[in-house]
Amino acid sequence: MMTFVKSRYVKVIFLFLISTTFFSFDKILPSLVIVGALVYYGPLFFLKKYFFIFVVPILSFFVNFLGQASYNIFFLPVFVSAAHVLYENDIVSIDDVLYALTINVTLGVAFALFANLFGPNLFSFSLWEKGLPDLYAPMGFSPTQQVFGTLCIINLIICLERRLYSIPFWISLVGVCATFNRCSLLFCCLLFAIYKKGIFLMLFLCCIPIVVFFWGDIYDVFFSLSTLVSRAELREGVDFSYWHSNNIFVYVFGNGNIETLDAIARKTEWGRSNVENGLDFLFHSYGILGFVLYSFLSMCFIFTLYRKKVSRLIPIVLFYLFFEQFFTQEFVSSSFLFFLITVFLLSDLDKKRFKLLRIARKAGEVHLLK
Repeated sequence: MMTFVKSRYVKVIFLFLISTTFFSFDKILPSLVIVGALVYYGPLFFLKKYFFIFVVPILSFFVNFLGQASYNIFFLPVFVSAAHVLYENDIVSIDDVLYALTINVTLGVAFALFANLFGPNLFSFSLWEKGLPDLYAPMGFSPTQQVFGTLCIINLIICLERRLYSIPFWISLVGVCATFNRCSLLFCCLLFAIYKKGIFLMLFLCCIPIVVFFWGDIYDVFFSLSTLVSRAELREGVDFSYWHSNNIFVYVFGNGNIETLDAIARKTEWGRSNVENGLDFLFHSYGILGFVLYSFLSMCFIFTLYRKKVSRLIPIVLFYLFFEQFFTQEFVSSSFLFFLITVFLLSDLDKKRFKLLRIARKAGEVHLLK
């Protein structure tokens, strides 16, 4: 067994640092995991094991080597393989993930509270785009509200799976609601529909009159025309760089870069080089091959969950991989890595419960399951 860290405290700190953007810890530490795996497995065995994850990025990089190729093309496969390495080698447990993310979420909510009481800070975000300029939402150590919301959602998934309704559950629920992020709130509703159908139905019925009465305000906050127009404008760079490139190699292999060139970004309304839409991201970075590989591996992942008889996780995975990503992609954010680790670990939870049940029955101590 490969073990990078033995102490639980060290593991929690390690995961907490991955969940932050300080000093690019969210990129550096997963890369170190891959370096450790290369040393442990050996380069040939590692490449054979994770060949399908790295093959398209490698092709995209070399096809565009003399163009706009960048090493950032490897962030996504590094995140995916690092999540699998941490899971497969029992380096981290679901408790480690829960504790690390709870620290992050708690600090994020606290900073947002301070911002609303004493003024803005670096770890909160003004909701002026939603028509609430004097209200600040938590962002914590994450690059965006949605990434912070996803970290809260991951904590909620863990708590609901383990029936743990203590501080991590409630602080994460507060964090999701405080983001005012549409995807995070929809994701939260999906979780309650899966795990707490009675509570979901009750909340749904209670919200109907509220939505009807305050529809104008709700529409302005969550469905403002300016927000929709901004999202369309943010896709202009990809239109120039990929969809209108008229280059067969770009269409097939992508641009080998997760960002558009500065020259192209300057032509757009917002002047931003990052690609926010997940569909644009996959095609722009990895081309048609990348999109096909992403879809294939995602379907294999879902089929594996079905074979493990954890069907309740399937709609959660489908929502995250094929719905949330196509609003604002998180492929190169730590939330993507944490989501994969969490689902990997939770997919084995029923098997571990069954093992504990057999031990408890043999020992005549059913209370071991609690």
